Amino acid sequence: MISTEFGVLCEKEYGLASKEAYEGLDREFANIREEFGRSGLLASSARAQAVVDEVLARFDQILEAFDLYYLGKWAVSGRVFEESEYEWLKAVATSKLDEEVREVRSRIQSELWEPSLSLVRYWERAEVEARARRSKVFQKIEILRMRIREAAATAHAEENLYRLLPRSSELLPLPIVATAKELFAGQTGLSGPQLFEFFARYSEPIAKMRYGSGVPSRKEVFGNFLESLPIDAQRKVLLDLCDGFPFKTAPPPNEVEELRSKIRGTPVTRTFAKAVETIDVDYVSKQWAKLSERLCNDPAGAITSARSLLESVCLHVLDRLGKKEEYAGDLPTLYRAAGEALQLAAKKEDDQAIRQILGSCSGIAQGVAALRNQFGDAHGRLGPDAEKRLAHLAANAVGALCTFLIESLEAGQRKAAVAKQPVQNSGTLANSHSSGSS
Repeated sequence: MISTEFGVLCEKEYGLASKEAYEGLDREFANIREEFGRSGLLASSARAQAVVDEVLARFDQILEAFDLYYLGKWAVSGRVFEESEYEWLKAVATSKLDEEVREVRSRIQSELWEPSLSLVRYWERAEVEARARRSKVFQKIEILRMRIREAAATAHAEENLYRLLPRSSELLPLPIVATAKELFAGQTGLSGPQLFEFFARYSEPIAKMRYGSGVPSRKEVFGNFLESLPIDAQRKVLLDLCDGFPFKTAPPPNEVEELRSKIRGTPVTRTFAKAVETIDVDYVSKQWAKLSERLCNDPAGAITSARSLLESVCLHVLDRLGKKEEYAGDLPTLYRAAGEALQLAAKKEDDQAIRQILGSCSGIAQGVAALRNQFGDAHGRLGPDAEKRLAHLAANAVGALCTFLIESLEAGQRKAAVAKQPVQNSGTLANSHSSGSS
């Protein structure tokens, strides 16, 4: 919609330029008359053509002014060219330029008029030429409309093209992602269009994309879409696919069930501790033994279980101490909160050895969090044997750390109970002494 202010601005700029176009025209006419008068050619066709050329040159300046101060507002600013604005611009061009065409005829007729009317054809031809030049402005308006529409369509199309999305800070284990790619984006699973349709349910940026030419392989798209989501959404996506989808080619049911089992074994970001009635040293030992059994055949799975154990212990500690922690998958932050609740943070007055040990505990939490996401890369560099040893080291470190956390919690609870005891005993002794006296 054209605002009043916009219309006034265009009118003033164009009006000033159109007036300037005809400045000095009378003086130029006088020079032409003088030049041809000396030769006795005032009524000649040569003089008439010179007048026509001079007026049309001024008319061209007016057309340029209209182009600049009206059409230029859209061409330069890139503002949207709505249909109502297109109609407004055509109406203004018709009103302004038809008037200028009549002005061309009037000025030439006034200059060349003589009783015999022998030069009438010149102002008539000039009017026809002016109208032809005026029509080019309408062509420009139409071209401008088409260019702006094309630019808008291209910009919209580019927004909808596939693009690589940034990875989430928390990722599912690489073996799980690799298996999911094979099942759901390999020889079996989703077609290209289905990939975009399915993931659009979980991500607004993906919902804006459209499948088309130039899109990478389905496995690459699947991996990028999956790992762009928060960790909980990654898990939900895969479990939803395991639950069923009208796949182009259905994956083997037994492999889907195996993947589902692995996914459900990954740590969750909500309070896992609530699912366990008692978390103590005995519980930690049992879980540690279970994950140790996985070390030989599934070191990556053992690391996942180790992380899950550390998460559940930290959440349990915070729950028992009445600390509320909104856990969103950041294990180092969770461990730091549990350590502070247990007063395990290293202090300046502590011995260097104590500070080093407590600092190493934080390092275990950070290392396990990073190792779970990077384990697949380590396999390629270190080899399977070294990978198993690294997993064994990490799992044992987590087991020892969880035991330390639970023992620290229980020690703190015993200390708190003892602190209350003297108050209760003192009251009992006082009551006993009072009874004896009576």
